[in-house]
Amino acid sequence: MIQREGVIPYTFPREFGAILSYAMNNRSDVVYHVSALPRIAPWLFRYWQNAAPERIERSAQALAPLMAQCVQEHDALVAEAGDAARTLVQHKGWIRCLRTEERLRQAIADARRLDQYGVDYAVLSGAQLRELEPNVSDKVVGAIHFRGSPTSSDPGMLTKAYADLFGRRGGQFCTGDARRLAEESSGWSLPC
Repeated sequence: MIQREGVIPYTFPREFGAILSYAMNNRSDVVYHVSALPRIAPWLFRYWQNAAPERIERSAQALAPLMAQCVQEHDALVAEAGDAARTLVQHKGWIRCLRTEERLRQAIADARRLDQYGVDYAVLSGAQLRELEPNVSDKVVGAIHFRGSPTSSDPGMLTKAYADLFGRRGGQFCTGDARRLAEESSGWSLPC
């Protein structure tokens, strides 16, 4: 997915119930080993700090110009990468389905936060969703259709097409250790 609507970053939860659910390791989206906590605790604390509303807003403001151009930039790369890449990208968007009215209301509120960034979306009732996708379960009460985010049927092959384009333009790939990345006056270097 080329996530045009990804202006507002995914953040660490700040609600006590959500934090408790993660802490109890009762989630399918995040699973951790207790033995890893001492090593990752400082990172988790910084992640939590950066989930403060004012920091989220600052991050969104910084991301907005990049995200506004991401689809056009990918379209240009796809065009230059050739037919193999063109067949891998579809401009149909993606649909976030919701099973409860409460979650649908929250998803609508989240989508409306994106209005200021020019994100193209539509709120769909369950009936409207099933017109688009007839096999969606009746348990789905509604959805948000993010229409401006292209998807790829094979992201690995799309990445390979981009890498091939990079090579055709004179780029070279080498294997190195990211911990040896060094800043120089002309940019960054990585010994290979």
